[in-house]
Amino acid sequence: MPAISHRLLPLVLAAVLTAEGPPTVLADDKPPALDCELGFDRLKETIGALPGAEKSEKGDWDMVQVNSTGTGESDWWIALYVLTKAPHYAYPTVTRRIIWKEADGKVMSERTACGYGDKALFDKVMAEFADLDRKMNEEIEKEHAEEQKQ
Repeated sequence: MPAISHRLLPLVLAAVLTAEGPPTVLADDKPPALDCELGFDRLKETIGALPGAEKSEKGDWDMVQVNSTGTGESDWWIALYVLTKAPHYAYPTVTRRIIWKEADGKVMSERTACGYGDKALFDKVMAEFADLDRKMNEEIEKEHAEEQKQ
């Protein structure tokens, strides 16, 4: 498994499974878009200023989490932004992952990203995130199934 997955999985899983922090106040309660046209620095500033943004820092990347205000399964989502920092090999890159659960408990996710550096290194980190996404979805589905049994 790639190194980034080992470092991100516990933090991201904890964020997803305990997403009951302060609600985000967005007019339409939809996940904030990722506008690559802004460029890395402006995008980092914009993401950090989102209402209810919960920031964390780890080595060569920052993470920002934004939660929906929805309380039911049908309107619940989490947006997770990962921003690489120098000297991360894929710097500068920003990814946004939206996670939500369907009524049957199936975890759905969608990842978008902006890469402003070397294309091959961007592709490498995106492949690592794809593996991480799969593992996280499996863990979230497992947690959801256990909650349904209780």
